[in-house]
Amino acid sequence: MKKGIAIIFILLFTYSCEYQTEETHFVEKEKPIPDKEIDINLYGVRDNDIIYIYDKTWLSYSIDEEIDKILKTEITLDGIPLENSHNGILINPDAYDNSIHKLKLYVESTSGTHSLAEKLGLERYIGEKEYTLKYIHVDRGLQITDGLSESDYLKIQWKKPNIEGLEVDRYEITYDKDWSWNSEITITISDPNQTYIIDENYVHGYKDYQIRTFFKDNKIEPWYDRYTMSYSSLGGEKIQIKTNDLESGFVSWNKNKYRCKYIFAYGVDEEGFTKTETLEYTSTSKNISLPPFPEDIYGSIYVLPENYEGNNYWTWGENFFYYYYPTFLPRDYYNRYFVADTGNKLLYAFRGYSIAQYDVITKEQLKTVSISYIDYHENDKLSCSSQTGKVAVLQSLTRQIHIFDKDMNQLNKFEIDGNTIYTNLDDVFAITDNDMIIISGMSYSRKCMIYNIKGELLYNITVPTSPYKTKITVSDDGKYMCIYNTFDNIKIYQIKEGGAILYKDMDISNVSGCYFDPITDNELIVQESKSFYKLNLETLSKTEVIEGTYISTDPYTGYILYYDLDFKTNKKGHIRKSITDIKTYNIKLSTYYSKDLVGNTYIFNNTLVTNNPYWDISKYLK
Repeated sequence: MKKGIAIIFILLFTYSCEYQTEETHFVEKEKPIPDKEIDINLYGVRDNDIIYIYDKTWLSYSIDEEIDKILKTEITLDGIPLENSHNGILINPDAYDNSIHKLKLYVESTSGTHSLAEKLGLERYIGEKEYTLKYIHVDRGLQITDGLSESDYLKIQWKKPNIEGLEVDRYEITYDKDWSWNSEITITISDPNQTYIIDENYVHGYKDYQIRTFFKDNKIEPWYDRYTMSYSSLGGEKIQIKTNDLESGFVSWNKNKYRCKYIFAYGVDEEGFTKTETLEYTSTSKNISLPPFPEDIYGSIYVLPENYEGNNYWTWGENFFYYYYPTFLPRDYYNRYFVADTGNKLLYAFRGYSIAQYDVITKEQLKTVSISYIDYHENDKLSCSSQTGKVAVLQSLTRQIHIFDKDMNQLNKFEIDGNTIYTNLDDVFAITDNDMIIISGMSYSRKCMIYNIKGELLYNITVPTSPYKTKITVSDDGKYMCIYNTFDNIKIYQIKEGGAILYKDMDISNVSGCYFDPITDNELIVQESKSFYKLNLETLSKTEVIEGTYISTDPYTGYILYYDLDFKTNKKGHIRKSITDIKTYNIKLSTYYSKDLVGNTYIFNNTLVTNNPYWDISKYLK
């Protein structure tokens, strides 16, 4: 019975498994495409291209959009799996050493047939690509230098980047056109082989040039370089100044490295430089007129672009030049009241409450002697004998006289007559070659006193009190004394130990000053209101009259220094070998160092001397 039931079941099952082959019930599945490969692409990379890696790089890829379903994605670099993130690959080399590497992308996807074979994993598409990567070492930054163009303008130049796989697209250079506000400009160089710019406005100083280098296809970020120019105008060398003669000087400088023009400014008043002149680039010197001695020589050279136009040249900076005349002392110190010992080639002067001794040749300070309250009063006076070398000092505040030898050892000190009121600059003080002291004082009854160096009063000479402006002068050796007034009379006395002898009594009108020649003691220089002449005391003969005002005679060489007739306006002085010599040397003298102010400009051993500056003019007196 059971066997029969089993047979029936098998028959029924078999019947139920029969296929319905009618056409309306048949669906044919899509067949897979033979030899189909999945298309994989790296963005911006062609097949067989070498991919150059210059920095950490993100590579994006795409997969054929027509595939059904991705089953597997595998990315390897030199066989080592890489992380895949959002269809991108990060390449971050440990070293950029120009080494070669292999990048492989492998993709599997379904066939899209939905067949049993597909479902069983026996039917799929495969895509595979391999790329060559090269890790390139890049020295980022341009190699920038500076030089000169053929026309001597600044040339900023650099080497064109030579990097495998990279091409320069353009350069952009940004810099200030000049030193004015908001003058920045940017220029673009589209030719990658032009690796320079020429800046015609650069002449000196600091200046920045910013250069951006752009590469084709933006394969790497643009480079940013900064180059700073630094150059001291005129090469940073000191401007040289020298005197050509008594009236002119010579200013010279190193030619500026970069093409320019110069504004030469010179001559000063209260508002600044009074003279300006434009000079060409090739200029390296300029002759100038000297200012009145001993005023400092100074000015400025402004270095400007050749095409500069305007009046604000001072904004470009200045090259200040100056020349100070040599001085006996540091510039903040002063001497006063020079006297000369021609026998020992020495000069003496008051120097800040002391007596200073100088070598007339070297101008070196040899000795100083301090005396209490000396040089407190403008009537303190000095005198020396060129024969004995003795020095006498009058201290008017205490009415004391100090006597020194040439080594500045004190020989004596004594007080003069207490009734003498010594307050007049016109009064005389002298030590003679035969050791006498001559002093003139002022009181209601004016007189001149003769002492010996022991302090003993030898005798008096009465000085006329009328007219009031009676003046006294003594020859350098003390042999002669001149008493004169500005109206009509000159008296010459011979000074002897036993008394003064009237030697000459002359009626000469219009006299404003009398000065003994320091070399020839029997010759008297007579100053009139607008001229002077020399009078021989023995023959009473006169030399020619010279227009101007007498200043001094060099006791060493005999040269005569005097002011021009129009000195107050033209500041001119003149020098002659002698009063009879026709040849005249011209020189400007400062009005500040005139007789009316702080003291004379002296001449000693062919050297102009003031209260501190001096100028050896020997080579110009020929």
